[in-house]
Amino acid sequence: MHDCFWHGHKNCKYFVAPKTRTKWWVNKIKGNIANDSKTAKALRKEGWKIILVWGCALKPVKVEKAVAPFVTAMVLFYFLSPEGAFVGRKFPGNTQNSP
Repeated sequence: MHDCFWHGHKNCKYFVAPKTRTKWWVNKIKGNIANDSKTAKALRKEGWKIILVWGCALKPVKVEKAVAPFVTAMVLFYFLSPEGAFVGRKFPGNTQNSP
């Protein structure tokens, strides 16, 4: 989950650069974005799938709308596809089979 402010969610009403120390904040948030990109790339390289959820999507009125597609996708992938079956599946970074 990425907070809209700390991770620089473009075109989001919750991401507004502060009026004080603006240059410092912009550099800080750009650094966070760069770290997010590096982390996502490393996880994908290890075989992980990334689901990015922005904080604005989790506001009380939007939670059900935001979460439903992810839950559906996880159910379809993990329970219905042979590639995602839990039994005997090896997870990235873990040399033992899952329970």
